[in-house]
Order: sequence, then C-alpha cells, then structure tokens
Amino acid sequence: MNRKVVEHIRSLLSEVDALLEDEALSFESQTPYPLERLPEILKQQRQAFNLTQQQTSDYGGISVSSVRRLESESDLKVNVETLNQLGDVLGFRLMIVLK
Repeated sequence: MNRKVVEHIRSLLSEVDALLEDEALSFESQTPYPLERLPEILKQQRQAFNLTQQQTSDYGGISVSSVRRLESESDLKVNVETLNQLGDVLGFRLMIVLK
C-alpha cells in the first residue's frame, strides 16, 4: 500500500475514534444482539460514520461484496475474523455468548 493511502486511512481512523467518543454514537452496550440483527446493525453503524460500503471494505480489509452480503440479510454466514475487521472500522466489539 502506498504511503499516502496509509496516511489517509490513519487519518480516517482517527476521525472514527473521535466519533466513537461522542455520546450520540456510543455503541458501548453490553447487551448481545442476535446474529439475525447483524445486517441491520452493520448498516446503521456504517451510515452513522458516513461510510460507503466501498470505504468500509477498504478500511476493513475485506471485499465490498462481503460488506454488501452481510448487510443484505440474504446470507448470515460470516467468520469471526471478518466480524472483528468490521468491528474495528464500525466501532463495535464481537461478543460470543454460549448458552
């Protein structure tokens, strides 16, 4: 990756960190959400940060088709690493609750 792109990504991530500190966008709930709500949550968080699916893909290091698929409710198959990468970009933590 060229240096300008890396600097741009770091700058945007700093902006995301600042937004996360804003109470209006705080997503610090400890309430686990069921997997069925994943598409809704991903889309809400992405839009809260004014990111396109392509930007989310670029910053998260995953394919844009994965972002689209995960927001579409048509396929909830996802691996933990992808969720962690999206969480890094969109400001959420993956929590697995075993019952």
